Amino acid sequence: MNSNKILKVYANSKKSELGLGDYIRIASFLPNLNFKKIYWYSNKELFPIIKKIDFIDKVYDLKKREKIATHSKKIKVINLYENGKNDYENLYIKNFFQKKRDIKNNTIDIYDKFADFYNIKKYKIFTNSKHNYRKSIDIFFNWSAPTKWKKKQLPKKKWQKLENLIKKKYKKIVWQNPDDNLEKYITKIQKSKFVISIVGLGNHLSALFNIPTIILCGPTFFNEAKKHKNVNLIYPNNPCGNKSCKVIKKLNHCGRMDHIKLDDILKRLKL
Repeated sequence: MNSNKILKVYANSKKSELGLGDYIRIASFLPNLNFKKIYWYSNKELFPIIKKIDFIDKVYDLKKREKIATHSKKIKVINLYENGKNDYENLYIKNFFQKKRDIKNNTIDIYDKFADFYNIKKYKIFTNSKHNYRKSIDIFFNWSAPTKWKKKQLPKKKWQKLENLIKKKYKKIVWQNPDDNLEKYITKIQKSKFVISIVGLGNHLSALFNIPTIILCGPTFFNEAKKHKNVNLIYPNNPCGNKSCKVIKKLNHCGRMDHIKLDDILKRLKL
């Protein structure tokens, strides 16, 4: 039992293949381990995200890691960026992935990985219980992906057409601004009543904040998200109707974002 023990999580986004959303996925599982306290040590770039999570008790600069003793029967460690051997006291998450970038190429169900390691048969995905923001945005379009993940992006023309189709019902539609800093980006999501998102940080944040979300999935098999409440997934149809497309077996559809139908989004919005 861990009820009298402390869990320390060590993370460094500069030295890890994990994406920003992956840190939310991991944190959302940790309360299942029933530790008395959860302390998070990381580089400051992760602070805007981690400090928004209700169930992380304290957040420290990773530089303080060596200054605080960790060799104790009352302390366990999860290391998210270094290599090491897993044992009763330490979990090195890199051992979950067979090769570099495995987490991105295969969209591994990280919840099941943790459950298997800790021998947990039933678990829940934890979300924030506090709602401190006035909901001033009707729908937030989380539409933009980093350059290396552009294949996850729905064409901008489709977003524009979608906006025209729904703007009579949803008066304030706000688009993600790629130039926003992380804090401003997070705040816009917190202020939203509804989020439509490609697979990425935005949908992990909206799930954490219990915001109803439609996730548009093309090249990413993201059925893991079904474990969250208030989340709907939309994939290209199989068959999508384009004769040049071939079904990708591991996806069960063609994987092309431009073949997602706006009608499917409208149905989920009940329009």
